[in-house]
Amino acid sequence: MRYQIIGRFIELHEGLIELDESQASRRGASLTAVGDGLYRINKPVQFKVSEVIGIDYDPPKPLIDFMMPIEEFPEAAKIVELPEETHIEEEKQFKHKGRR
Repeated sequence: MRYQIIGRFIELHEGLIELDESQASRRGASLTAVGDGLYRINKPVQFKVSEVIGIDYDPPKPLIDFMMPIEEFPEAAKIVELPEETHIEEEKQFKHKGRR
């Protein structure tokens, strides 16, 4: 599950965590790469407000108020373009309203 940090910061002490390359490079001394964006925490690591992390376990209870779950968005519906005539009619209506 992915979480956005909403408190000033949190600190994690163990487990696997999903990070992007930038996040991992700043914490390289505390992490070991496992592959596919996953890292094992070797030493306590901190994450600041607005960072997004992925963990596969329930957040520790003292930290739950500082982490907001990010739900996966369903696939967006395909946008259907209107026929060209509709765009022209909309422009005419807009121009007509503007002259009053």
